[in-house]
Amino acid sequence: MRSTLVLAAIAIALRTALFYLGYEIPAFRFAPVHLLFIVLIAYACGHFTLKEDPETGLAELIRSGIREGAIYALLIGLFTWVFFTFINSHEIPDRVDLLVRGLMAEGHSEAEARAKVSGFFTANAYSLLTFMALLGAGAINAVFFGYVHHRVLRRFRDQDQRRGAEKDV
Repeated sequence: MRSTLVLAAIAIALRTALFYLGYEIPAFRFAPVHLLFIVLIAYACGHFTLKEDPETGLAELIRSGIREGAIYALLIGLFTWVFFTFINSHEIPDRVDLLVRGLMAEGHSEAEARAKVSGFFTANAYSLLTFMALLGAGAINAVFFGYVHHRVLRRFRDQDQRRGAEKDV
């Protein structure tokens, strides 16, 4: 849990610091950072779960990974709403205006184009999309790393414990 909170705090601080330093990163360009953190969370969760109880089964490894991924997704989803509502409140309206101009160039009226675009590009929709995407990525990574920890990394852990026991004898 602590690693999830630390990684969420790092992502929030990094995104906020970059904005206030003048580096306005488009919304989807920051996604690789979140995906990397989801991978780290899924791996670390399996590692720490096995460290606490070496006999933990596959289902518990996956469950704990999904739980931690969901916590990260929730925190980042809430932060995304706060970021686009209060901190960088001009990015979504600017993006809507750009898309409206593009639709107007294709022959749509401004009112029609704005109605099409404004319903989807909002802080609420973007934060929900972020939450759902991170939740899905977290679940996929939890299953993958749960299986890797259960089938592969557990063997290495068991071998290290046997070597340590042999040295003690």
